[in-house]
Amino acid sequence: MPTYDRLPNVFAWEQAGQWYYVQDRAAAPPEALEARWFHDGTANVLSINRGTSGVFVRDAIPWNGRAAGR
Repeated sequence: MPTYDRLPNVFAWEQAGQWYYVQDRAAAPPEALEARWFHDGTANVLSINRGTSGVFVRDAIPWNGRAAGR
């Protein structure tokens, strides 16, 4: 299993089943979590740590001020 030692570089949140991320904390909603963003060659991936557990989220979308499809 790979080890990730880089610090979080984005703020991420889920909205209507879709994950979004931004680099500027001021542009993120209050519930946003610190996450590490990277591209694995096929998709945007977020690595979110929650204490001793965590989650990887594929197909996250950069936030442009509105939800996808609107």
